[in-house]
Amino acid sequence: QQHPTQQSKAPPPPPPPRPLNPEEEKRRQAREESRRKRREQYEEARRVEEERRSKIAQVKADCGRRRRDLSAKVDKLSKMEDMTQKQLTLHKKMLGLIKDATDKAAKMREILDLQKKANETKKEVMSTQAEADALAKEEGERIKEINVRHQQEQRRSRQRFSLDKRSSTLVVTGFPFDCTFAEDAVRKHFVAALGGKEDGGDDAAAAAAAASNAIKSMEMENGGATVVISFTSRANAEKAKAGGAEYQGSTLSFKWRHGSTPPSASPAGTGEDANQVKVEGGDGSEDIGEGTAPSAADEAFDDDDNNGDSYQINGDSGGDGDGDELMINYDYDEEEEYEEETRWR
Repeated sequence: QQHPTQQSKAPPPPPPPRPLNPEEEKRRQAREESRRKRREQYEEARRVEEERRSKIAQVKADCGRRRRDLSAKVDKLSKMEDMTQKQLTLHKKMLGLIKDATDKAAKMREILDLQKKANETKKEVMSTQAEADALAKEEGERIKEINVRHQQEQRRSRQRFSLDKRSSTLVVTGFPFDCTFAEDAVRKHFVAALGGKEDGGDDAAAAAAAASNAIKSMEMENGGATVVISFTSRANAEKAKAGGAEYQGSTLSFKWRHGSTPPSASPAGTGEDANQVKVEGGDGSEDIGEGTAPSAADEAFDDDDNNGDSYQINGDSGGDGDGDELMINYDYDEEEEYEEETRWR
């Protein structure tokens, strides 16, 4: 036994995890959400692929069973045709040996019956072969239809799990009242545009709840004349824009906003409004995005560059000080340069 002082002590407990700041927590949640979507997409693709293979196997099994039945029928009819042809040959030989007219007439009737039977058997064989060819064509068309449906399902699955990075925030103007004190009315208007109706049964209540949850936030700007509405997705924003274009006879104006910083109410050309850049969206609506207005010094520097008064060497055109920038000195004095050179000598 070890001395009490030499006995190993229990390891210290692990330190508590370091708390994450909001940005790190947001990035961590985004990564987990991305992994979850990838897993769901993989499971969905595997389910669709297994369903496709199962349907194709079922079609092949069904067509294979019918093909085997037709093949057995063709073999049986072919054997019957061969046997009938042999009997017909034998009866024709016997006809040449018969002298009695009555027996010869009877033998002729037997030969005609055999010939008729042989022709019917041959027609049935040809019909069965045509049915087998039609079955092969049907199998190919059914498999092709399953593959086309599988491709459509894959396309819908990709659209379901694709990430739409377009803006989902609308800037709405044109309400006939001050929206600061009518936020509930504005929300009800866009909830109804999203397909939610408050009056009705359980289905209507569920639809109204889903439509209300589609609106993430709603803010008032410009003294209540402008409403900034953030939706959970671009699809919900477009649906609200299409369904809520009018309010009590007034036509509303919609603009897409990019970025998370709303414009301030400072005068035009000053403050944060000077840094707002307006661009036209793909659907004809006006987009509001974050930008940086060039300063007077930057514009002067650009003018100097355009006039050819300054240039950069080493092929470096970056503005971060990576290259050696050589500027022309318009105050150049030859005597001062000579005195400086003499002094150094």
